Amino acid sequence: MKRLIPLLGYGAAVLTVLFAVALPIKVFPIFLSVVGALDLRIAPWFSGGEVAYVIDRGSHQIKVFRPAYPALVGEGSKGFVQVVWEPRSALPSQVQDTIDLNHDGIVDCDVSFSNPSDEAVKPMLTVTPRSPWVFPVHDSGTHILREGILVERVRNSMFLRIPIRKVGPS
Repeated sequence: MKRLIPLLGYGAAVLTVLFAVALPIKVFPIFLSVVGALDLRIAPWFSGGEVAYVIDRGSHQIKVFRPAYPALVGEGSKGFVQVVWEPRSALPSQVQDTIDLNHDGIVDCDVSFSNPSDEAVKPMLTVTPRSPWVFPVHDSGTHILREGILVERVRNSMFLRIPIRKVGPS
């Protein structure tokens, strides 16, 4: 009897460890199906949001995303529009372009940024607004603002976040 009690205790401990290891493996597919059914999305101020439209320039494409207005709750009064140039290898060392951010047929800003081939050199961004809802940016390097990163190289793309203010009814 003195040997039986420790043997049952150790047996229960081994079964508990096996159960703890096996349970997540069996439950994980159920968890994935529940989370997948919820239609969760990454917040647009992290991901840039959804692509609104694509401009084809022949050698490269420009993806213009929907505006994002980060706030703790709801939407803020200031935000950004993410614009992505790809492939970066097809871009000149100094890119100058005009962008219609809201796809209404009117150019909203002039964008100029450097595309240095040396990875140690930080790209510089200048945004000249043509619409009152676009904020100007003058020779800004890679740095983080409340709205996010202004200009950054990611793999073979150039990501820009053009700061904007919210217009119209809130």
